[in-house]
Amino acid sequence: MKPRAKRKNHMKIKENSAQPAPRSTLRRSRSTLARPRFSIRKHISFWSLTFNGQEACFDHEQGAYYVAYLLLNPPDEPIHGMALDVKAHGHFRQLSGETLAIDPATGATITVGYDALIVERSLGLDEAEGLDYLWRKQKELEKILEDTTASEPVKAEVQRELQELYAYQATRPAPSLTTAQSCVRNVRRAIRRLQARLAEALTPDGKPHPVLRPFAQHLEQYLLIPSTRYCKPGAALAREGTTGTFTYEPPPGVSWS
Repeated sequence: MKPRAKRKNHMKIKENSAQPAPRSTLRRSRSTLARPRFSIRKHISFWSLTFNGQEACFDHEQGAYYVAYLLLNPPDEPIHGMALDVKAHGHFRQLSGETLAIDPATGATITVGYDALIVERSLGLDEAEGLDYLWRKQKELEKILEDTTASEPVKAEVQRELQELYAYQATRPAPSLTTAQSCVRNVRRAIRRLQARLAEALTPDGKPHPVLRPFAQHLEQYLLIPSTRYCKPGAALAREGTTGTFTYEPPPGVSWS
């Protein structure tokens, strides 16, 4: 009987040693493993941020909608500023997902849906084409004026046209912004304003913020600089169809949630 009692005691010891870890410990370990390295989330008056595994928060402002949408939805192709404005607010349920715009060809008010494809010619491209036409017209008239075979009535008419052309060039007004161009400008300013504020963020004790400042550098390198190829004001060489657009090109291993 004694040997059997010893076996029972030995079995109890082995059963006790094989007991599972407490549930609280498992919950902590699972939450640690599931914590994302890169995440951004909207709250009522602020945004919570996880950047490279470090957490921080910053006050809400308009540019955060556009930045967050691009981080969470990196576009395969650059997205137009007006579409970004509609999609970002629709994503965070601040708008119905559509907006109103003025058709520059007819002057009519049209509804732009969140999934609308917006293609816009740049102010710089239109301006360059207009200046090229004026330059060619001016050279054509001056050539006629210098032609010794041209009659005096023709030269008088050419002189009058040249004077009108010179006067127009001296007083030519700046081109007005369309609804889409104005929206692009506002989106660009909002993103740059947010990035600049984050780049100067401080901790409560007045030191450079260890999370928000690197995040601002990330936005500069992977969102602002790539978007500058399409958003630079007056960029006459911008590829037609990409003018006024924005993009986000994350480095390998960076995925936001």
